[in-house]
Amino acid sequence: MGVLIEGENVLIRNSTVEQRLPGGMEEYEQRCPNGTFCTDGQICRVGFMVRADAVSYIDYLESLGFARPTTEGSPEVALIDQVTGFVLPCDWLELDRIDVGGDASTAVAWVRGTALSQLVAPPRWKPGKMRQVATKELGDCEFLGTKEGVDVFRDKTTGELLYVGRTQEGAPPAHISSATVQERFSSLADELTRLGAPENAPSGDYRGDVASCHQRAKQLVEDTQAGEPGPLHLQGIAARLLERWDEAASLFLRVTELRPDYRDGWLELTWAFASLRRFEEAEHAARTAVELGPDRADALGNLAAVLLEQGKVDEARQVAQKVVMADPADVKNKAVLVAAKRMVSGRRPWWRRLLRTRRDDANPV
Repeated sequence: MGVLIEGENVLIRNSTVEQRLPGGMEEYEQRCPNGTFCTDGQICRVGFMVRADAVSYIDYLESLGFARPTTEGSPEVALIDQVTGFVLPCDWLELDRIDVGGDASTAVAWVRGTALSQLVAPPRWKPGKMRQVATKELGDCEFLGTKEGVDVFRDKTTGELLYVGRTQEGAPPAHISSATVQERFSSLADELTRLGAPENAPSGDYRGDVASCHQRAKQLVEDTQAGEPGPLHLQGIAARLLERWDEAASLFLRVTELRPDYRDGWLELTWAFASLRRFEEAEHAARTAVELGPDRADALGNLAAVLLEQGKVDEARQVAQKVVMADPADVKNKAVLVAAKRMVSGRRPWWRRLLRTRRDDANPV
C-alpha cells in the first residue's frame, strides 16, 4: 500500500497516532484541518498547498505531543514536498512516482520494508486536479485577496485565476513567505525601538524616518491581512510617534482584541486614549494592564496618571505610593506623587509626561 504525495505533505504512522491521541485514528481524522486525510492502514497523510501551512500543522501536532522532524531525522512526523521529496531526513518511509493512467503520474510514499501495491488518496481525488505553484511563481501574479480560506491570484500574462487553499487563519498570503515576514518584522521593530527610545533625541529627518517606518508597518499589516498582533502593534507605535492618536487607538484596540492577555498593548492603548482625552476608556485600559502586571511600575504609573487627570487624586496617590514604596528609585511614580500635590494646590500637571510604555515596546509579540 502507499499514500498520495501531492503539494506539501505531513505523514505519521498510524501506530504513533494511536499512542498519542486518546481517540486514536478517528480523533486524528476529525482534527484534520482540511479534506486531504487518507491512510493505507499503516501511515496517514494530510496535504497542504503551502509549506507554511504544513509547518503550522506540525507545530500543532507538537502541541499534542508528537515529536517534530528536525535536521537529525523524523522520528514520528515526516514532511514531504511533492517536487523535492523529503524536507527533512526520514528513515521509515520510501518515496517514488507511479503511473496513474494515461500520461499522468504521481508521487507516493509507503512504509520502508513493505511492498507498494496500491495507491490510497483522499475521496474525490483526481490526477492533475491540483498543481503545485511555487512562491516565486505567485510573486509574478496579482494577489486578488483571500475568501473563505482560499488565496486568489491572477496570472498577469494569461489572466488565469489560481486558487491556493489555506488552513492557517491570518497567515500571510501564499506569495509571501513566513521567513520574509519575520525578517521584515524584526528589522522594523529594531528601527522603531531606536526612534522611540527616550534617551535618543530626535535628529536628522526624524519625522521622515518615522513616516517611513509607518508605511513599512502598514504594508506588513496588509501582507498579514491584519490578523497578526505584532505588525498591528508596530504600526500603532509608528502612529503614536507621529502623534496620530485616532489611528494609534484603533490599532492598539485591535491588538488587544487579538491578544487580550498582552499587557503592552493595553499600556499603549492607555496612552492613545489619554492623548485623545477619552479618559474613561484610558482608565479601563490602564486597569486591565495592572491586572495583567499587578507589580509593574509602568502599568501602575499609567493608571495613576489617568486617575489624576480625572481628579481622582486620592486613588492616584495610593497607586503611585505603592510603587514608590516598593521601588524608591522609580522616577515616574515619584513624579505622580508630586503631580498629585500640585493638583491639591490647584495646579494641573502635564499628565502626558507621566504616561509610559515598556522600554522594549517595539518588540511586541
